[in-house]
Amino acid sequence: MPLIINVNTSGVSNNFSWTPGNFNGVQNSGVPYTLWNFSTATQVTIGGSSTVPGTIYAPGATVNDNDQNGLNGGIIAAAYAQGGLGGSPNGGQVQNNPFAGTIQSCSTPQLTISLSAGTSTAVPGGIVHYTVSVTNSGSAAYSAATFYNANATATAGSVTYSSPNLTWTGNLAVGAVATITFSVTVSNPDNGDKLLASTVTSATAGSNCPAGSTDSRCTSSIKVLLPGLAISVSAGAATTTPGAKVQYTVTVTNTGGTAYTGAAFTDPLGDVLDDASYNTDATATAGTVSFASPNLTWTGNLAIGAVATITFSVTVSSPDTGKQDPGQHDHVLGHGQQPRYRETRSWPARSHRPRPAAPAPPGTRPRAAPPRSTSRC
Repeated sequence: MPLIINVNTSGVSNNFSWTPGNFNGVQNSGVPYTLWNFSTATQVTIGGSSTVPGTIYAPGATVNDNDQNGLNGGIIAAAYAQGGLGGSPNGGQVQNNPFAGTIQSCSTPQLTISLSAGTSTAVPGGIVHYTVSVTNSGSAAYSAATFYNANATATAGSVTYSSPNLTWTGNLAVGAVATITFSVTVSNPDNGDKLLASTVTSATAGSNCPAGSTDSRCTSSIKVLLPGLAISVSAGAATTTPGAKVQYTVTVTNTGGTAYTGAAFTDPLGDVLDDASYNTDATATAGTVSFASPNLTWTGNLAIGAVATITFSVTVSSPDTGKQDPGQHDHVLGHGQQPRYRETRSWPARSHRPRPAAPAPPGTRPRAAPPRSTSRC
C-alpha cells in the first residue's frame, strides 16, 4: 500500500524550505510506494544532507534540490534545479526509482459563492445591478454545480429564470470562476416592504451557501429609500383691508430618505390677484423663485432634512373690486415621476363695502339705513 505524505504549505505562503531528517530505516523496496505531496506549493527548497526517499510531487512549484545526498525516487514539478548556480550549494544526484503505486483521488470539493450588489440603497424607479461569483476553490473539478436566485447572464455554464428563482448550472475545473450578473428595477411606487433581500443557495457538495447558511457572502440586502417633500403655507394675517400688504411664507422640507434634485412647486395666485397685486418681492433661502402671472414658481435642490423658505407679498387693491366670496389658493407640487400634491388655503379677509340704501319714495321721510357688518372671506 502506498505511503502518501501530504504537506500543507499555506502557512508559509506556499514557499516551503525543507531540511529532511534521517531516513536510514526506510527500505529501498518501499521507495517506489512513497509520495511527498506538495499540492499547493509554489516553491520547495530542499537542504541538508539526507537522501530523501520517494517521489516529490509538487506540480505547481519550482523545486530547488540543495540536498547534498539528493533523492532516491523521482520528481514531478513545474520546474527543477539541482544545486545552486556555479555548484554552490551542491545538490546530490537523483537516483531514478519512480513511483509505482496506484492511488485513488482524495480531492476535496469546495465551491465558494459570493453575492454582491452595486449599491447599498435604492430609490423607486432605480436599477440595482447584482453580481454572483462562483469559484471552484477545492481540488476536484465540479460537474453541474448549481445555485438559484433572481435574473441573469453567465460567463460560463447556463442560467435560467423561472419566477421567482434564477438557476445557474455549470462545470468548473479546479480554480475556475463563473460570473453571473443580473439587475432589477425598483417598483415605482414601491408597494412592497421597501427592502431588496436576495439569498443564494446551493446544494452542491462543498458549497459555502447551502440552505440555511449564515455566510454573509450568500446574501444581499438593499433598503429602498422613499422621497418625501412636506410643504406648508402661511399668511401673515387672518384678515386685511384695502391698501394693506399681506405677507406669505411657503416652507419646503425634504422629509424623505433621498436627496431631491430639481424639486419644484407652482403657486397659482389667480384667486389672490383678483383682489390684490403682486409686489415682485419673492425670495428663497435656497433654490430660485420666479413669477409669471398668475403663477409663482420655485425650483431647487434639497438634501435630506434640508429646508427652503420662500416669502412674497401682495397689496390689497384699493378700492377692492374683486369678488367678495372666499378665494381658494391652490398650491401644486410636481417632482419627476412622483405624485402631484395639492393643498388649498383661504385668502385672507377682503374688505366689503356696504351697498347704498335705496332712495325713499316721494313724500316720505328717508329712513336711516341699519348698520351693516363687514363680512369676511
